[in-house]
Amino acid sequence: RRPASIPMRSRNASSTVNLLLAAQPLEFRRAAAYSAARKAAIPMQKRLKLYALYKQALEGDAPEAAPSWAQIIELAKHAAWSAVRGLPADTARLRYVDAVDEISGGTWRSHPAAILAGEASASTGDGDLGAEAGPLSGRVSISSTPPIQPPAGGGG
Repeated sequence: RRPASIPMRSRNASSTVNLLLAAQPLEFRRAAAYSAARKAAIPMQKRLKLYALYKQALEGDAPEAAPSWAQIIELAKHAAWSAVRGLPADTARLRYVDAVDEISGGTWRSHPAAILAGEASASTGDGDLGAEAGPLSGRVSISSTPPIQPPAGGGG
């Protein structure tokens, strides 16, 4: 069940997500901007994990009704989000930041998208990134950055 404080998605879903994202702590917003900018370099299983934690942090539990089997991508996203059902928003945000740390080898904080997200928050006071910044959103792009390098020691 959706908390009363979380608006239902409307015609302007991106605006709703931006408002919800703007209310989140800076580190989470910066991590979201980084993962959105680097999504093509993140393996799908890790992107689904990020998606689930992101949605849980912003919207709470996934709806009970799953998409149809014909919508395989939406079904995978719903399954990932449902796997974190009941996780408090604060914990989801912390796990999201930890997952981005793991994926980037701890280097995401110096990435241009993360820096810009922090500057947007400082300059406008509202933290609006101007785009939905989730890991599967596909709306933030920084093409001049190199791919993520695996952490030393072959982990990942």
